[in-house]
Formats: sequence, C-alpha cells, structure tokens
Amino acid sequence: MRRRSPEHDAQVAVIQWWAYAHKGFGLPEFALFAVPNAGAGAQRGQAGKMKAEGARSGIPDLLLPVARGAYRGLCIEMK
Repeated sequence: MRRRSPEHDAQVAVIQWWAYAHKGFGLPEFALFAVPNAGAGAQRGQAGKMKAEGARSGIPDLLLPVARGAYRGLCIEMK
C-alpha cells in the first residue's frame, strides 16, 4: 500500500479551495498554479531529466503571480 503524503493532501486542499474562491478575488482559476519540481521522491532518472529542463531546488510549490498594491505575487512552499 502506498503511503499518504500530508504535503500532497494539503496542496490538493489549497487547489480545491482556490477553484471555489478565485472569483472572489477577481482572478481566473489558472492564476494559482503548481510548479512541477520533483525532489528526492522522483522516479529513477526523472530528477536528472527535470534538472536538465531547469528544475531548481528551493522553488516554491505554488505560485500566484499577481500584483496587488505593494505586493508582486505570492509564493507558497508546502510542508
């Protein structure tokens, strides 16, 4: 049996909430998106391939690149 990931479950919950709440912020649903940046859990060979494509350590899991007032976006790192 595959072990459940609390980080995965939390990120899914954020995306599900956003699907409901995005209109209240006057933004399209696609404005909040995940960055596919697999780490140590990547399949054999996948991590090297992603690195060659530009994947970088320390990149947040979710991005909302929308300017509001003095802010220029939101980066969320799930843990």
